[in-house]
Amino acid sequence: MEQKPNKIKKWFLAIGIAIIFTLFVNYGISTFFNAPDYNKFCGRNQSEINYSNRGACILSGGQWTNTAEYSKPVPVGYQTGYCDIDFTCRKSLDTAQKIYDDRSFIVMVIAGFVGLVLGVVLTVESISSGFLLGGILNLFFATVRYWDRFSDVIRFVLLGVVLLVLVWIGYKKLK
Repeated sequence: MEQKPNKIKKWFLAIGIAIIFTLFVNYGISTFFNAPDYNKFCGRNQSEINYSNRGACILSGGQWTNTAEYSKPVPVGYQTGYCDIDFTCRKSLDTAQKIYDDRSFIVMVIAGFVGLVLGVVLTVESISSGFLLGGILNLFFATVRYWDRFSDVIRFVLLGVVLLVLVWIGYKKLK
């Protein structure tokens, strides 16, 4: 007589597939897309920079910020303010980070939808459920990770599309 697999084992397999699929996608992103490194953009010998001089600050790629909070008289020749030495390089780093984030978002969304499709077409219940959950997790992490970069309209449309896809899967797979 053939023994049926335990339901707990099926759920553990499904959860395991979901977690590993999500980790696989995220590790793939970090493997094939180099995340911007702060030290490559802004790493320099800090001892060579004169933070107290406006001109040297600007020449070093920084931005001088005046501070008007001083209530006491300032000695002659002393400049009030501070040097944001990473101002210029941080702009370049932010641009590179945006490109990396955009690519990562696209890959995670595509992987999420691939997981959902696999969840629909595969016939083994625990594997199918694992890919469904993994697809949902990838879509969730992609959305949460980049949520603050979307406008309210894009957020609304994105959530609506994902909701429609999930309802469609429910009718298709669980009818």
